[in-house]
Amino acid sequence: MTTHAQINQMESAIRNFQVTAQKIRDFKRWMEGSKFPEELREEAETLLKKAEQLRKDGYADSGYRTPPQYKGGARGLNNRENPQTPIRNSDAAPASVIGYPFHNPYTFIPFPKNSPERKKPTPLTIDEVEKDRMTGVISLKLKTLSPLLIPDPSRKRQPSSKEPAEIPLQRVGEDVVVPASSIRGVLRSLCAIITESALDYVDDELWLCQGRDLSLKNKSGKYFLAEIMEKGDRFHDGKVRVGEAVLVKTNSLAIEDKIRPEYMKKNGKQLWIDNPRSQHPNISNRQDEKHPFRVKVSGRKVNQNGIQHEGAFRPDTAKEITLQKELWQTFTGRYRNAEKKELQNGDLVWLEAKEPEKGIQTGADVESIQWARWGREGTSFIKVLENRCKHMCPDSIRNDGLVDITSDLFGYVPISKDGTKIHPAFAARIRTENLIFRHPKYFENPMPVRSSPHPGCRAFYSWNDNYDEISSSDLPRGYKVYRTSLHQDEKDAPWIYHNQPIFQGGTERSFQNVADNTTKNELLKTDSEGTLKIAYRALTQKEFSLLLLLLSCDLRIGGGKPFGLGHCLVTEIKAYNEFGERFLEWDVERAKVPEQFKEGLSKRYLERAVLYCKTQIPVSMLRYPRAVKGYQRGGMCWFGYFAAPKKSSQNKGDNQSNKSSEPAKGIPQKGLETIETDGQLKERAGGKDQIKAQALPLFDPFHPESDLLYGYDVMGFSENNRGNSNKIKYSKFEPPSKPYQGARFENQSPNRQSRKKERSQR
Repeated sequence: MTTHAQINQMESAIRNFQVTAQKIRDFKRWMEGSKFPEELREEAETLLKKAEQLRKDGYADSGYRTPPQYKGGARGLNNRENPQTPIRNSDAAPASVIGYPFHNPYTFIPFPKNSPERKKPTPLTIDEVEKDRMTGVISLKLKTLSPLLIPDPSRKRQPSSKEPAEIPLQRVGEDVVVPASSIRGVLRSLCAIITESALDYVDDELWLCQGRDLSLKNKSGKYFLAEIMEKGDRFHDGKVRVGEAVLVKTNSLAIEDKIRPEYMKKNGKQLWIDNPRSQHPNISNRQDEKHPFRVKVSGRKVNQNGIQHEGAFRPDTAKEITLQKELWQTFTGRYRNAEKKELQNGDLVWLEAKEPEKGIQTGADVESIQWARWGREGTSFIKVLENRCKHMCPDSIRNDGLVDITSDLFGYVPISKDGTKIHPAFAARIRTENLIFRHPKYFENPMPVRSSPHPGCRAFYSWNDNYDEISSSDLPRGYKVYRTSLHQDEKDAPWIYHNQPIFQGGTERSFQNVADNTTKNELLKTDSEGTLKIAYRALTQKEFSLLLLLLSCDLRIGGGKPFGLGHCLVTEIKAYNEFGERFLEWDVERAKVPEQFKEGLSKRYLERAVLYCKTQIPVSMLRYPRAVKGYQRGGMCWFGYFAAPKKSSQNKGDNQSNKSSEPAKGIPQKGLETIETDGQLKERAGGKDQIKAQALPLFDPFHPESDLLYGYDVMGFSENNRGNSNKIKYSKFEPPSKPYQGARFENQSPNRQSRKKERSQR
């Protein structure tokens, strides 16, 4: 491997299509100099020819551009023997060569292929007509298999406190109480999984966006900036003023560190300049006659090595227009997982024009509101659901008056976009009381940070085992369920702060120094016993059997589920009829019902219950994904290495003659980036210089521990700090503090040997 700086820099420039005339001149000057190593002559001349050819073809300094002859994208140039061969995941080494496996906190149970049975709602008083229906109360006992987190909602962090907030359990007197609404939600979600019912709720603001996928660059060369006068939302229109928008070179401002958004926000400042076209514009923190242009700074750039530009907005030429509420609602959905989540009055935003050549005269000319010139388009989740599996859309938005069995049992509130309700809501026939733990034992625990889900992450939320074609428009993976942890001691439990701490500058921060980010919670101890009563009305025997089946499954209650918390199991059930007569006393068996209630219960329901319970089998090394990059350590590093979306688009329908690698409008980007290898890892990969990207493995009920991910706390490096040329060296691995201890570490694929080993361990 060549390690000379000049060779590496030119290779990087060619790979990323950032070959400038100056770089070629500097490279030639180095080759002609007295210190040039002659043993590198042949390699240097080859690189020089490639660079000059790129300049000649017009692809050299455009950044993120892929000429047609390199159909594998920017990374295709890494294959030196045949640069025309695409680097595909199907040709790369398996991710298991990386080592250091771990289990993701959640997995998915696939959606059904066909629509669930739907019918008119059952009235609450049906038992007045059908006398054989069942009404009464179920009394049950429940125990915790892992600690339980039920925080007191009245106790919140004091803004002035410098200590981590101490949040007690929710209590009534000396008893810990889990609200009835929480238990009802647990049972309803579980019922949907087992009966293959539609989703209970879909956020119509949810957009599947992962990173930036929309460039506002257009053939007309026009850009459009606007200042927010009255911000809108999903219920209200908003007003902005649009005016002259010009690009200004970032380096001409000469104060790079002081124009970052976080600096300007902290200091309450704006940046104004006299002439954006000047090589050295005069700068001010206030507007006056000499400084008519306000600078729009968008934050971290996509292409760190190219020529950076900011936007300059001249408000004295502006006019005010109204932007419809749909545009504001869509911005909120697209930027939910971005640094800038909410807009404020006075913010400068970029506007995407429907017809850039025509410009923006009214709100009807605006396609979208964007925070940066390389913005977010993504895909609307509700549209994906309607296109790929319409039968999973909630009953509440269909307005046809029909419901599936889950809505029929747990109630239904119809919703309509136009504000009208065609069909009335109706009450649940299964109602829960509070779950009570009397005088329980508990302990204080410094909690890790609980991360929000990122549904836009195609590697985890889209179902497509072809990693070169996977996109946000693929079928959603299914019902989300959380895993549980095999380890519950302080050394290995995932809910202990020191096992998943906050890092800064590569150093673990002590719990006392992260008061703004986490809390110290009281947790109910494992093996605590609680009691619960559930009222049921007008159930058929089949529906009553289904209720018993739900209660026989593993239940996940309370907060902290990604850490394995809240794993509970019902141990005893007593059922009474409406006259108070007990007709059932049952020591619960997991995923089963008593013999007298099996008749009429769908075999499919029993199979689904078994499948769900297998997702609750405890696993080793339950962790949020985490890797190391430079001085950073965290989930963004792991996803940046192993689950990054491709930076260039080769989507069907793209104009291949167009030099731009920007995705075609309306066509989602496809594929995940492979990972470059080096050092000992390349040897472990059988000499291959690429390993496959990682998507969340499908859950295998026959081998519940087989859905491993790899690379926990792996340390890697990037040639140019841009993130799309990551290399991982096995010699640079930093071992995880808690190595994986699962039974299938030695043999992860199902075969005769693994099955024999499994039988011996039962």
